[in-house]
Amino acid sequence: MWLQMDLDGIIVKLQIQQYQNETERAYDEYGCWCEVSYSFSSEPWLNYKGTNDEVFLSLEVDGLAQALDDLISDRLTEPVNVVFVEPDFCFKMSPKKELSVENGTHEIIDISIDWQVYFWHDGLTANHLTIAMDREDIIHLRNYLYLIIGKYHESTPEIVEMKEKGILY
Repeated sequence: MWLQMDLDGIIVKLQIQQYQNETERAYDEYGCWCEVSYSFSSEPWLNYKGTNDEVFLSLEVDGLAQALDDLISDRLTEPVNVVFVEPDFCFKMSPKKELSVENGTHEIIDISIDWQVYFWHDGLTANHLTIAMDREDIIHLRNYLYLIIGKYHESTPEIVEMKEKGILY
């Protein structure tokens, strides 16, 4: 199943396959790799994609799902960078924070993520694209990961709703 999100004009598609839960994992020196296909597009300037790449280990999918849930549930109190063995992606998570405004009132800034996508060209380059994600986007990604790891199923109301909206297909 694919996740598709429009993140402020950048269409992000993500598919994670070959995930293995803890009891199924047969470890080698690299762990259990997932096959990850993805694309980031915004015509005419952006068309970056990968097919069946080893981007995440299964245990990294577990960790990312937990980190997203911690962010959504306000259990993170400091910014966190989620990095992986393969450096294709980095998720810079910012928790909710309260700011004091001049007149003595407070403003709440909600959670966010800067998803950094590092480019490959004959190897990893120093170039990257940063994609901003708000609460709704973060929840969609978390729900998708929950579907992949088996915490949610296709009949889970959140998944049904995402399928009806075309976010999952």
